[in-house]
Amino acid sequence: MPEPVLSAEQYSELVRERLAGLRGVLADLTRDAPQSAPRRFSESIQILIDTIENLFADRKRVVKERSTSAAEVTDGIVFAARWSMYLLNNVQQQYFPFLEKLNSPHVPLPIQPTLQRIGTQFEPTVELYLFPTSEHNYGFSGFRNVVEAFIQEFRLVIPDDLMLAIQERAEKLPRWFVFLSLPYVVHDSALNLTPLLHELGHFVDFDREIYKKVLPIDIAHSEAAKTLANILVQRGSPEQEVYALCKEIVRKWVQELIADLFAIRLAGPAYFYAFVIYAANIGLDTKAAVSHPSPVIRIDLMLRELEELGYFLKSSPKAIRTSLQEWKRWIRAQKLEPEDTSMHIAFLAIKDNSAKIAQFVRKYASPLPYRTQTYKENVPGLIADLEKGIPPIDQLDAQGTRFIPSDLADILNSAWSAYMFSLDKLEDLIECKAEDKRRIAVRTLNELVLKAIEASEILWKCQASPGEEAWPSSPE
Repeated sequence: MPEPVLSAEQYSELVRERLAGLRGVLADLTRDAPQSAPRRFSESIQILIDTIENLFADRKRVVKERSTSAAEVTDGIVFAARWSMYLLNNVQQQYFPFLEKLNSPHVPLPIQPTLQRIGTQFEPTVELYLFPTSEHNYGFSGFRNVVEAFIQEFRLVIPDDLMLAIQERAEKLPRWFVFLSLPYVVHDSALNLTPLLHELGHFVDFDREIYKKVLPIDIAHSEAAKTLANILVQRGSPEQEVYALCKEIVRKWVQELIADLFAIRLAGPAYFYAFVIYAANIGLDTKAAVSHPSPVIRIDLMLRELEELGYFLKSSPKAIRTSLQEWKRWIRAQKLEPEDTSMHIAFLAIKDNSAKIAQFVRKYASPLPYRTQTYKENVPGLIADLEKGIPPIDQLDAQGTRFIPSDLADILNSAWSAYMFSLDKLEDLIECKAEDKRRIAVRTLNELVLKAIEASEILWKCQASPGEEAWPSSPE
């Protein structure tokens, strides 16, 4: 059926109603938001709504000035109204979902300031938030120069005076808004929050554009990958489609592997154990997908990076070394090559470039890698605290003259080491039924660690000099 006839004024009223509706929802979402809420992100959305409103008003003015008939005026205003509604729909769909859980009790607030501080070592203006979801998965969503990025496609139709006003408001905003998502059910588990370091790695990757420095990985330059690709072509698959699909898989896998390497270099064994426990939930034998390499491919890469960090040396902590050696033996018995031919091609191409990927991550991602020597110097004392039921907030410096706040990586490594190798000592402190001891010990361990993360961050802020960094900025 043909579309019912609506007047230009009716279309204009639809735009006004949508503008009022979005502003009302934005006000509702932010009115009672906690201090930890992304208030400047809300401000960005307000700028976009105002921009669309002002641009619609300007287009109506231009249409009325330049049209030679009433019909042209109507057509021009209807087009501008529909276009404005399209833009408002995009604002609603892209940005409003990140404001819907501001008051959620499942936001792990104790760890958010520390992750924020780490993020600022790479981009000083970044604002980082944690976003609980019902999916048992972790994720990264980042918005860089959110206002400029949104108006990029239609900035040529924005009048100069309006563009100047937009730029004046936008320049006060952070360069990045970052949202790291996590499952609701792990919000109070420091152990299970460790994978957020991988998602933080995605931010660093996109900010420093590490993946662009690694790519392109040309499949044709890997003889093994090229041979498999030629087989697909000989079987009738169009060569262009074969290479396009494999290129897409390579890009996505490289980004995942960069994030893994970042987390390993930032937190050492803690991230490794967090990943394998998470992967065990979905199955260590889970097959590779277009979006992600298989767990065994990722574990193999992480073990090699841990070896570079010294965790297989005889001087490394025995429990860690023995455990990693067992994982290495397990990996040797696994088939790393994916069964799907396209993914197999991508795997071979990446394998031939794995050293290149690691090289760029080491250069750009984590300037102070978490080597075995760091673990040996900092972690045993924190483990001892946890085994006694004490949150490992701080420890004496090397000179033994003052207490310094514990680093996040040290706290997480003490937590995972206690969980993996000495949880029985914490169980001995608990009086309850034998069958409940481990569960309660794990819960207690997580509570101690979250308290340590929160308190050590407060202590760090109290002791830090103005402008002091957690570690030197990584090279540009």
